[in-house]
Amino acid sequence: MAFFLKRTSDDTISLKLRHGFRILFALLWLVILGTVLVSGGGKVSPVAPVLLFLFGLILLYEESWVFNRTEGTIYHFHGLVFLKRTRIFHRDDVDALVVSSFRKGSISAGEEKRRFFQKDLIRFSLFFRDGVKKDIEITEAKHEADLQQKATEIANFMNISYGRDL
Repeated sequence: MAFFLKRTSDDTISLKLRHGFRILFALLWLVILGTVLVSGGGKVSPVAPVLLFLFGLILLYEESWVFNRTEGTIYHFHGLVFLKRTRIFHRDDVDALVVSSFRKGSISAGEEKRRFFQKDLIRFSLFFRDGVKKDIEITEAKHEADLQQKATEIANFMNISYGRDL
């Protein structure tokens, strides 16, 4: 899931899910619904209602990060539209924003040779003073520049140090 950065006011910026996420699952939901309707409910696979339900839940999923520099707070909202969890982090508890790379499927950190099932990824995280880490976004390595740009902009906006661990 990729976020886009949006300035919502002079004091806040947010990371929100891209609209393509919802569009993709809406299209999949409509295709499956269309298949069920065209078949007249006759010989429809029992998987179809399950997929309709799952894709419907995914359509209702929301996630966003809101950074308020005046309050010095970072809000993380995630969950279904009607059942969202909110977590609040304070800027003073954050040590740094870090963009780091890793290889999915790697067993050891020093593994040089990439296997066919492994994927190089980039992670944007909050590092807290107490040693806890909270991932904000994980994406493919080809989107590294975009992720670094978002991290730099948020770090400058919130006056939090920014580091790269690539």
